[in-house]
Parts: sequence; structure tokens; C-alpha cells
Amino acid sequence: MDILAETKLYFGLNNPEEVCFFSQKGLGELANPYDPNGIASETAANLARNAINATVTTYEQGDHQLLPLLSDSINKYYALAGNNRRLAKFNYNSEINQLYLNNVPIEQNLLMDIVTDKIDINKNNDKYSYHFQGYLVDENDFLDINKINQIKYDPILSQKVNNYFEQNKYRSSNKLIEWRKLFLNRELSTVQQQAYDAKILLENIAYRPKIIHSLSNYSNNLLSQLFSYSDGTINMRELMTLIQDHQALENLKKVLIELSAIDKRSELSQLSLSQALAKSQQWHNYYFSNIVSLANKTDTKSISSFNITLNPLAHAFYFEKNNQLAKNLAFLYAYSENNTNKFSELLQYHHSLLEISTKRLLSNEELMFLQNFDNVFNYIDFLFSQTKAVNEKKVNQLIELSIGKYQLVIDNYVFTVLKQKKIGDFYSYTIFDPRMGEIKLDFVTTENSYEKLLYFMRMYLDDEIIINNKKYYRYQMLGIKKDAQNNYSIKWYEVEHDAILNYKLAKLTEQLPIKKISLKSKF
Repeated sequence: MDILAETKLYFGLNNPEEVCFFSQKGLGELANPYDPNGIASETAANLARNAINATVTTYEQGDHQLLPLLSDSINKYYALAGNNRRLAKFNYNSEINQLYLNNVPIEQNLLMDIVTDKIDINKNNDKYSYHFQGYLVDENDFLDINKINQIKYDPILSQKVNNYFEQNKYRSSNKLIEWRKLFLNRELSTVQQQAYDAKILLENIAYRPKIIHSLSNYSNNLLSQLFSYSDGTINMRELMTLIQDHQALENLKKVLIELSAIDKRSELSQLSLSQALAKSQQWHNYYFSNIVSLANKTDTKSISSFNITLNPLAHAFYFEKNNQLAKNLAFLYAYSENNTNKFSELLQYHHSLLEISTKRLLSNEELMFLQNFDNVFNYIDFLFSQTKAVNEKKVNQLIELSIGKYQLVIDNYVFTVLKQKKIGDFYSYTIFDPRMGEIKLDFVTTENSYEKLLYFMRMYLDDEIIINNKKYYRYQMLGIKKDAQNNYSIKWYEVEHDAILNYKLAKLTEQLPIKKISLKSKF
């Protein structure tokens, strides 16, 4: 006999929105919300199976006298229950066979209580293992303590478990398959995600070194790529030495953050974490040493004939052999000739979104910006493939460059050069080096201005750069080779106008977030 159905029929009851259990002495073991035989959870499941989708609430009254069960006193029960932490609300979704405790999957609630030490899993192990069937039980139906400790101490796995529930993967028909993937190490994430995860992992190990003994296979793999012996095992001594050296740890974290924000088109994206990290460090060493070298020459006025201004432009692109990527970036700069500040903002925002994407899901607006940014690059690829991007300029036309925008190709490495007219008998040149940024040459006299530009470019490429106490020539670092006569092979291309690209770039610029201006009070 179905007691619930008979009771409902006999008394003519409507489907209740909430069923409450109150106890003056407490519910004892049945008050444990994780007890599979608990009166509230069992009632919620039975009600749902009878198409009664009611919330079942348990509330322990404690030492207070129970109020008389009169209709005008019911609200006082709700007031008591709402202000008591021992309140537990159960719901059951019969479609996916899911029990909820306080609107949260009971498995997630139980995990949270375990990892925050509210529950001792060594007691009543059998009761807790009931809710973890298929999740965290071993072949003997006992709780898998090893995996639980990994969830508790491994910051990467802990976040993955949170995402599993927050993204409602527990509701899918493949929920157990998705769950088991969290513990597998067969398919590593992107090198960008690995870099961010490694940074978080090192921060947590530095804060609580003991977690090193309870890491997942994925986290151990990350550490083995950064600190390893020749056989691939983790070099614990090297790891512990690093986390005790605050400055060394901060330096590594900065490089990892930068690596987490590289564009997918960059060559580093195809490398392992350890390889990409080494290349990234080389790139940054060159980037900063390059700026310092040129800045020193500018400060000491060792370059005559014109004024030089540097404007370093960081971006999310890393390349050594991918000259097309450098060419596209330089081409995009040429189309920003009238507002290079916006060009810088575009690169910075693009870079920041890539970094943020390793931490959280991006908003629709942020995703749309990245999509449109990619569309701009894809369209530039199309223009080059159709030979509509640039028009080669013959050497005999270059006695004096006309005002305009150009690409200067030196042994396959691409610079953008903007020539503009200034007041009086002066020109200005702006050179964009994809691996550094802007170099502005002002007050270039009109007489022999082209020769002065070439003079600067030769000086720039032949300049020595010191990296880690070693000297290199800039042209070597850029992968440029000289011919047998020790000269550079150069070609000039005039950038063609394209209305569609102008439109796409303008629309992309409109998607930049509005900068907030802080107004200080005068009073």
C-alpha cells in the first residue's frame, strides 16, 4: 500500500510545497543529512517518485519548547528554521535521479564538508560512500581516500571538481565519464592552460608544502616538466629550493602568466610546457634587453641626425619562424597609422582576455571581441593570399619615399614604416618592429631622408645586445642573415588601402572596454 498516496486521498490534501520535520530532542542519527536512510532525504525521494515535487525540511528545535501546531503558529516555525544553521532542505529530481541538499547536489555538499574537515570520513564510512557510488569509491565499495585527498589538497583538481558541478555536468547522461576524466592525464590541456595551472600549483605548494604528497597525476606531470631528473621523476630538492626563494618564485610566476596569455597562432602553442617556457624566457630576455640597449643609445645621444622616441608594445604573439604572423601584425599596425594608441589598446585587451580565459569563462562580449580579432587576422591572411595587401616598390623609385605606409622586408623579417610630413622642412618616420614596438624618428630633414632612414636601420640591426652577460647582434636575434658582401637584402612594399579591413578594424575598436575616469574632489 502506498501510504503517502492513501493519506493524500483520504484527507483530500493538495501537493505540498514544503514538508517540515521538527524535533524537540533532535533527530539523532536520522538528522545526519548524508545518511542514506535519513527520514528527510528518503521522504523527498519518495515524494518525487509520486510526482510530488516538494521540499523536505528538517529542523532541530533544541531545548526550546515546541510551539502548538496551530495554523497561526506555522510562520513562527519558518522564522526559527530560517535563522538556524542546522536547517537542511532536501529536494529530489526524479528525471536525473539527483538528490539536492540546500539546492546543491548532495555529492557536492558532502565533498565540501569533507575537504573543510567538518566530517571525519573515518567514521561512518559506509554511510558516506553511498552517495559517492561511481564517484569516489574503490573496487571494495569503500571511500577512495587517495582521490579525496587529491580533491582536498590539489588546487587544480579542486577547481575542476567545482567546475564539474557549477557547469551542471553532473546532470548529463555521461556524468560519470565526465567525472573520471578529471583524474586522467592522457590528454593534457593547452600549453596556455598548463602554464596558468603551474603558476597556481606553485603558489599553493609555497603556502602549504605538505600538499605535494596529495597531488593528481596532472599536477605531478606539470611539476615533472618544470623540475625533473633525467628519468622524468620530480626533482623535489629543486622544487623546494625554488619555493623558498621568494624572488625566484615570483620571476617564474611572471613568465608562466605571460605564457598563459599567448595567442594560439604563436609557435609556442605547439610545444610542451617545458619547451615553451624556455622559448618564452628567451623571448622576454631579448625583448627587455633590446629596449634597454636602444634606450641607452637614445639617452646618451649617440645617434645623431634626428630625435628618437621608443614606445614598447607588448602583445600575445610569439614567433621565430612564422614570418607571416609578424607580417600580419605589422600590416595591422600600418592600418592604425592615425591612432597607434588604439592599436596598443587592442593588443593589450586581446592579451588580457587570453590570460583571463585560463582563469574563468569569458563573457559573450569578451568572446565576441576575440572572435572579431581573429576575423581581422584571417582577413589579412586573405589579402596577402590574393596579393591585395601590398605592392612592391622598385629600387629606382626609392630615391625619396613618398609620404605613406610601407612594409620593409629585410631577409624575410618585416618592419612597418610610416612616413609623415612635419612642419617645415622635416619628415618623421615611425618604424614598427613586431618584436619590440614603435621607434619614432622625428625632425628628419627632407634632404636625403631615405638615406638617413637606411642608416638608422643598419645601425639598429648591427647594434649589440647583452643577454645574460653574453653579446649578440640584433640582426642575429631577429633571424636576419647578411649576404656575402656583409650587406642586408631589402625589399620595399607599399601598403594598399582596403575599405573592408578599415571597417573591420573600426568595429573591433568599438568593442574595447570604456576606460573609467576617476574624478578627484576639489574639496
